[in-house]
Amino acid sequence: MVKAGYNPEGAVRLQEYFFTQLEGGKNPMWAEGLFRTHPFSKERLDNARARIAQQYPDTVKNPNYTFNEAIFRQKTARLREVQKAYEIADQGDKLLKEKRYDEALARYREAERMEPGQSPFHSSAGQVHLAQKNYAAAEEELRKAIELDGEFFEPRLLMGALRYQQKEYRAAIPQLERSMELYPTKTAAALLSKSYEAVGDAVNAKKYADMAR
Repeated sequence: MVKAGYNPEGAVRLQEYFFTQLEGGKNPMWAEGLFRTHPFSKERLDNARARIAQQYPDTVKNPNYTFNEAIFRQKTARLREVQKAYEIADQGDKLLKEKRYDEALARYREAERMEPGQSPFHSSAGQVHLAQKNYAAAEEELRKAIELDGEFFEPRLLMGALRYQQKEYRAAIPQLERSMELYPTKTAAALLSKSYEAVGDAVNAKKYADMAR
């Protein structure tokens, strides 16, 4: 950061945010850290403070080293606008878990109106339609989601589930397999196993049944 002209105190501020806001101002239990890919935020925070104090004690007060907060906010303004729609969709997710389908769908449609180019909103709306067995509407939403983001696994999985529910097993398989390539899930594996079984492919049926366990 110093070589790039940034105030290294910014690293401390970031770790303070992680520590206070995400980890609640305390280190998790020791066992939770066994498989972490990064140290706990408190450890990183202390290390950053110590290194700055040792190597860059005068840099943090030097006006030539910047935080570029104004530029950052300008560059991320669009992200904050999109976030408003995701907060609406989050409400839909809660309603969907409670099987309040019509209310959930209303939230997803509101999110779609706010940000029509976001694949997850169409995927979630498709999931509601699928749960209600409104297959035509589900397909329309899922196709839109895939069109907007072909690398998003969820609409592929849901499209495969749609084809499976329609007993179009051969059409379900490529969608489910693509979803597994993007993000493997036991749900997709189970549907693949049943789809392969339905078309008489015992080898692949067993392969995916093992993955689904």
